[in-house]
Amino acid sequence: MARLWSGEFVNVKVHFDTLKDVYVVPLNAIQKDQDNEFVWIISDNNTASIRNIHQKYVYKEIAVVDNLNEGEKVVTDGAIKLRPNAKVEIRVKKNNE
Repeated sequence: MARLWSGEFVNVKVHFDTLKDVYVVPLNAIQKDQDNEFVWIISDNNTASIRNIHQKYVYKEIAVVDNLNEGEKVVTDGAIKLRPNAKVEIRVKKNNE
């Protein structure tokens, strides 16, 4: 590994990707089975369903994923108890919970 000393300089190129139709979700929302990664989505009538996703990037505790729609509710806690079409009660955690 080379070191940069005081008074030296370097030219750097940084490449950025612009991702379209992707969303950021907490990493703990992503579940895995033998073949797929998925999240649980809660519909307007408070029933659970599985949505397969693909992780594009992961950074610390968040993931950039595809195959979601804006405004959809994603389960972040208690997913182990869910089954398709199960009725759920949505609870929003407060900072001190």
